[in-house]
Amino acid sequence: MAHFYFVRHGETEWNKADRICGISESPLTELGRQQAAEAGEYIKAQGFRIDEILHSPLGRAKETASIISGITGIPMREEKRIREHNFGKFEGTSPKDAPDFILAKQNFANDFEGGESLFRVAQRVYNVLDEIMADETRVYLLVAHGGIFRFIRSYFENLTNEEFARSLIANCKVLRMGDPAPDKPLEHSLTWEVTDEMTAKRIGSAGSKILSTPNMVALMEACALELAKEYLSEGQTTVGAEVSCRHLAPTPVGMKVTATARLKKTERRKMWFDIEVHDEKGLCGKGSHLRVKVNSKAMKDKGAAKAQT
Repeated sequence: MAHFYFVRHGETEWNKADRICGISESPLTELGRQQAAEAGEYIKAQGFRIDEILHSPLGRAKETASIISGITGIPMREEKRIREHNFGKFEGTSPKDAPDFILAKQNFANDFEGGESLFRVAQRVYNVLDEIMADETRVYLLVAHGGIFRFIRSYFENLTNEEFARSLIANCKVLRMGDPAPDKPLEHSLTWEVTDEMTAKRIGSAGSKILSTPNMVALMEACALELAKEYLSEGQTTVGAEVSCRHLAPTPVGMKVTATARLKKTERRKMWFDIEVHDEKGLCGKGSHLRVKVNSKAMKDKGAAKAQT
C-alpha cells in the first residue's frame, strides 16, 4: 500500500525570530543544520525504504534535503510544486500566530493581497500527492514547509477551517503519511454470543432462533470500527459508508460468533475492510465495508442541526 515520508526543513533565522517566512528566503541556523543531520541519522537507523527525496526549491528546504541525502545516500531532486505558500502581505511579519494571520488562513479564496490563495496551493500540492499515492512501486521523502504540511494533512484528514489554520509540525520531525505504518495492526477480531434479541425471529424473519443478517452486519461494522480507531487523529471518528455481505450459514442462539476485519486499502479519509464471520462450526458470513474518517464535533453538530429542522 502506498505511503511516503514528510520532513519540514530545519530551523531558520526567521523561525528563531518568530517571523513568517512564506516564499521569502531565510537560511538555516546551526540548530537547523543539526536538526537536519539528526533526521538523516534517524532515517538511516530506522532502515526506512525511501527511493528518492523531493524537496522544495527554497534554500532552507534544499539544504535540509542535502544534509539528509548526504547521510542516507538517498538521491534528491527539486519539486517546485511543494514550495511554501506565498503569504503576500504577511511575509516577514511577526508573530506567526497573530490573530489576523490565523484568520486569513481560513479564507480559502483570498490571495493575502498579492500572495497565493489556499485553493491555488491545494491544487499544486494535491496534484503531487495524487501522483505519489498512485505509484506503489516507489517511496518518497518530501522535504518542504509547515504551510505545505497543512495541505498534506488536509489531504488525508477531515479538518475544520480553524484546525487547518493551526496545524503545526516541528522542524525536521519525520512523519510517515498515507497507508498504515508497519507498527499499526491490519487485522482485528470481535466475538459476540448470539442471544434471543439478535435472532431473525425478533425481526419477523423466518421464525427461526438464529442470528439475523442485520445483527451479523452490526458485528462486522463494530469489528471494523475498532480497527479503524487505530488510525485516527485527535478529534476524529469514522462513519460507515458502504457495506456488502453474504450470510452463508445459520448460527443458533447460545453459539459464539466472531468477525475478523482486515484493512485492505486506505485512500485519503476512506478505509476499506474485508471481513469474515465464523461461528463455532465454521464460516458463516463474509463481506466488505467502507468507513470514512470525519471530524467528531462537525458530525455531532450536523446531526444536532438536522434534528432541529
